[in-house]
Amino acid sequence: MGKIEKKILKEFNSTRNTGKYLCKAPFVSMKISIDGRVSPCCYNKEKDDLYPEKSLKEIWQGDVFNAYRKNIKKNILPSGCRVCENAILNKEFHSAKIHQYDSFKVKRNKPRMIELAMDNTCNLECVMCTGRHSSSIRKNVEKLPLQKSVFTDGFLDEIRNFIPDLEQFVFAGGEPFLIKSYFSIWEDIIRINPKCEIALVTNGTVLNDKIKDVLSRGNFRINLSFDAVEKDIYEKIRVGANFENVKANIDYFGQYMRRRGGHLHIPVCPLKINRYNIPDIVRFCNDNKFSLNFVHVSGAYHSALWGLSSSELEQLKVYYLSQSFMANDELEMNNVLEFNDLIVRLDKWIENACLKEKFQDVFDLKDDKVDELKQALYERINLVLKKNFKHRKNAIYNFDFFDSNFKTLMNSLPEFFNSNHFYVQLSQLSESVIIEEILNMPIDVMIEKSNELFYFGHNLSSRISLK
Repeated sequence: MGKIEKKILKEFNSTRNTGKYLCKAPFVSMKISIDGRVSPCCYNKEKDDLYPEKSLKEIWQGDVFNAYRKNIKKNILPSGCRVCENAILNKEFHSAKIHQYDSFKVKRNKPRMIELAMDNTCNLECVMCTGRHSSSIRKNVEKLPLQKSVFTDGFLDEIRNFIPDLEQFVFAGGEPFLIKSYFSIWEDIIRINPKCEIALVTNGTVLNDKIKDVLSRGNFRINLSFDAVEKDIYEKIRVGANFENVKANIDYFGQYMRRRGGHLHIPVCPLKINRYNIPDIVRFCNDNKFSLNFVHVSGAYHSALWGLSSSELEQLKVYYLSQSFMANDELEMNNVLEFNDLIVRLDKWIENACLKEKFQDVFDLKDDKVDELKQALYERINLVLKKNFKHRKNAIYNFDFFDSNFKTLMNSLPEFFNSNHFYVQLSQLSESVIIEEILNMPIDVMIEKSNELFYFGHNLSSRISLK
């Protein structure tokens, strides 16, 4: 957690339409995750409240959100806001999610935007995803039972009370067009507050008469994830999707958004497999008047672009710098700026990769404090399990299961992970995040996340010289 320097803040604010708040998210936004965690933003995973232990109204007016607001007023981004903090400090201004909240009006005691991911029903098994966000991966890859819902019958009533004051309601998944309860909420929005924008992130594989009907009556904004313009690459990323079908649906959704005076937005995951296809995605979006952004891919070390070696990233940077684009209007220029910000991100990833390759000279790999650090971690975990997870009927939410899974994880990692460094990095995460990951994720996913935390956790690269 740190205060943004005035010089950098001024430069960042020059790219925005507002500068009163460093970030409006805690004042206007509520993100509700599938496990009941509630925070101001989908990127913030370290400090949150828990539904249904508290009502949504209690959470919005509670200590956690108020602490965020207090820090933001002092131009301080809390520790859970590291994605945007890094974007600002690295001057990747256009990639900071903060921009997405700038247009919302702050209204006392009422969120203006809700982002909901209450169900992971999905028909794809994307290589960078996990069972947390895809029921197909959870069932077919991780071999785990379907994720139980924490949302009570009264949840939709609570949501309904917020609808009159909302400017935007964002639906994530899973695949939103396959989640039945979302259709019920969409009907409520259309009836209660038809001007409210209904934004959703779809994989583009599902389109039928029921969807076309609700689209015709609601104020929808479509974001369609699309990561490659070549069939072979696309279908290797979006496992289970048909390239030709998705392209046809892109045409439909693109025309839908144009009829409403908008444009289709394309979120792109920068991955190892599509890295040389990314310039063509920018050209595809410019040719079709689609906007785009490059998604922060977290926890997918095996597939994410940032998981490449320093030499591979250096080679990719040379290739990206050799590219040229036509930019005939503001939309196309913004797409090119997104690509330029991705190049800036490459510099940080190269630095991180060098750090990983030189970790023996940088990290504290001694184990003299491991017992003390582990004991402190276990005490925190046990306390939170008893306090915050007692309502969970699922039998896995107890300390014995946690201890067993954690030992299995540590036995699967390299020996040098059992170090002061790893436990210090682990201690920076919230107890709820650790509990959910250890108790719900398959061992291979936990290993990948542990590698990410070990090498890249807690902004090590910004504090350590590699010279």
